[in-house]
Amino acid sequence: MVVDLLQPVTQAEFSALIGVDQSVTSRLITRGVLRRGASAGQWLCAYIEHLQTVADARAEAGDLDLATERAALARAQRERLDIQNTATREGLAPTDLLNELLTKAGNAVALQLETIPRSVSQNLPQVSPAAIAMIAGEVGRAISVVRAMSLADVTADNQEDDTGTPEIFPGNETEAQNHHQEDRK
Repeated sequence: MVVDLLQPVTQAEFSALIGVDQSVTSRLITRGVLRRGASAGQWLCAYIEHLQTVADARAEAGDLDLATERAALARAQRERLDIQNTATREGLAPTDLLNELLTKAGNAVALQLETIPRSVSQNLPQVSPAAIAMIAGEVGRAISVVRAMSLADVTADNQEDDTGTPEIFPGNETEAQNHHQEDRK
């Protein structure tokens, strides 16, 4: 659109020039911001002066200008990221501490497991010595697995077999499947 700034324009032409609806131009004329019959250049200067007056009034009233609002938004976003980073850091535990905790927990579990064969033998005299030996062997394997666990095992070997059971008894699918079936009961 080509507009001769020295010639008067219609409300529709001026609205298209400044990118607003024609009703906005009509209100500007009604409020006396734009004078009827003035040239397009005069209307443009009057409109720009009006926008500056509005902006100055907002600044005096304490309203923020665009640059200040952008700076405040950037500051708020930075603060939000700082809070998220702090929360993430607090949620992360050092691996050395986790390994130590896992070792202590494994040892505590192992101590409890070691009592099973003796307890079965003492409390269930009807259980045969061969059955007690089998229980002791199974408990011994479980203790070996528990004592050998480390954080690296937990994170790296967190794979599941076809049954959906984590591989607790590596290399012995029958025991893993039996373990899974017992968990369902």
